Amino acid sequence: MPALSEHITLRPENESDADFLESLYAMSRDHDMKKVTWSQEQKTAFLKQQFSLQTAYYRNNYNQSRFLIIELDKSPAGRYYVEEREEELQFVDIIVHQQYRNKGLATFLINQLKQEAVNKQKPIRLYVDCDSWVKDYYLNTGFKEISTNNVHVHMEWIPENTSSR
Repeated sequence: MPALSEHITLRPENESDADFLESLYAMSRDHDMKKVTWSQEQKTAFLKQQFSLQTAYYRNNYNQSRFLIIELDKSPAGRYYVEEREEELQFVDIIVHQQYRNKGLATFLINQLKQEAVNKQKPIRLYVDCDSWVKDYYLNTGFKEISTNNVHVHMEWIPENTSSR
C-alpha cells in the first residue's frame, strides 16, 4: 500500500471552498450542538454566524497564516492553518472531516510541522479548549502545557537543542 504522503496534498484555500469550509466547521461543532435544545434552523443560523466570526478572527489575527485545504486523493478532507512567526510556528487550527478521521491525516501533518520546526529551530505553539478531547491527543504527541486559563490551554512542542524563545 502506498504511503499516506502519496495521497495527501495541501493547497491554499480559495473562494470555491466556502461551502466546504462552512460545512466542515458545522461538523466540527456537532458535539456542542447535541447539548442544546434549539431547532435545526436556530442551530444552522448559529453555526453560520460562528463560522463567519471565526473566519474573520483568523484572517485578522493570523493574517500571515497558510490557510490550507487538506486533500486526500484529490478530495477535500479538511483544513489546516499555520502561521510562521519570527519566534515560533503558531499551529492555528486543523479540522479533518469525520469521513477521513482515524486515517492518520492529522498525525501526518503534525509530524510534518514538527520537521519544519526542527529545520527552522522554532517551537510550535497552539491553543486548545480546556475541555476538548484533543488536548490529550496533543499531550500524547509530545506537546506540553505552558499556561492555562478558564477557556484555553496554551501548549508547545520544542525541537531538541532549541530553547523556548
